[in-house]
Amino acid sequence: MEKTINFIGIGTPKSGTTWLAKCLSEHPEIFIPEKKEIHFFNKYDYCEKFEFEENYKKGIEWYLSHFNSEKPIKGEFSPSYFSDPLAYKRIKEHFPNIKLIVIFRNPIERLYSSYFYVLPSSFVLRKYFEELKNLKYITFEDYLKVAKWDIDIGFYYKHLQKWLSVFDREQIFICFHDDIVNNPEKLLKDLYEFLGVNETSYIPESLKRKENVGVLPDTSSKWYKLFNKFEIMFSKSLYKYPQVYNVVRKLNLGKIYQNMYKKLAYKRDKKPEMRKETKEYLINLYRDDILSLSEFTGRDLSHWLKI
Repeated sequence: MEKTINFIGIGTPKSGTTWLAKCLSEHPEIFIPEKKEIHFFNKYDYCEKFEFEENYKKGIEWYLSHFNSEKPIKGEFSPSYFSDPLAYKRIKEHFPNIKLIVIFRNPIERLYSSYFYVLPSSFVLRKYFEELKNLKYITFEDYLKVAKWDIDIGFYYKHLQKWLSVFDREQIFICFHDDIVNNPEKLLKDLYEFLGVNETSYIPESLKRKENVGVLPDTSSKWYKLFNKFEIMFSKSLYKYPQVYNVVRKLNLGKIYQNMYKKLAYKRDKKPEMRKETKEYLINLYRDDILSLSEFTGRDLSHWLKI
């Protein structure tokens, strides 16, 4: 029997994919690799400043080696696939009959959440964007000036069209972050039916857990100030010696640093309110795409357009 997979979660980042993957992985008929995001099909990784082709060059057999399981339903979640320029074509080439899962979250909330996610590793932003290099604190408005790739992710309807250009509508399960918040049991039951599992009433332990709880920078902390000074100095060295960053990536030092940063210099708290003028700008930016997505899916998304 030829080795294959049954589904791929293609997006979107910061929309509940980790929670959904955990729920599915607990089902007795479904296998998801321990490393949730394999990043095989995407051309780019992180802010489109460098290509991320090394995994794809390893070949499809390397990819399929992540799915050694006797469970009948196998798949993965790599949220970066959704907006990537090549992922949809590559997936179609290798798995033309695959089932796809995509979660949409209010694009403004998603973008704001993404900003807080990248803050603990802002040395990467400082490396790539000269205008951020010497800032003591990168505000959301500073981030918007450079994060064109992250803003682009939120044009859901636009990106969905390229997937629909190669896959049938019946192959794509579209759900919303609102479904996770308001009726997660129904969401999972619908998804089980879409994936073709027998036990559609299964309730995973992860259903009771909240999705990732954000942490915010404690700007008064001595650790925060120390990390910030280090980031500014480190980003300058990355400008002079780009090869240093390759070492950081290969050894996964960025993730280790990010975890230390969050543990020592962050606090659990609610996100501060976004500036009203910033929210108005983003609502106007996404308005047409939101209306198109609402019409296409038949979902009322008018609350995404409220200040």
